[in-house]
Amino acid sequence: MNALLSSDLAALSDHALLEALVSLVRREREATAELVAHLAEVDARRALPQPRLPLDALLLRERAPPL
Repeated sequence: MNALLSSDLAALSDHALLEALVSLVRREREATAELVAHLAEVDARRALPQPRLPLDALLLRERAPPL
């Protein structure tokens, strides 16, 4: 993960901050598109385990550990 602390962000120039923002938005859009494609493929294959678990239950198993 390439997250910056708010103190690091405050040190960026306006130009650098906006460039970073554009980059983050682009990556988020790409990740969302990839996620939707994967969900569509899972749905097309009917690949959820039987008995069919809600997708959110499967995703919750993959969440990051608490800090």
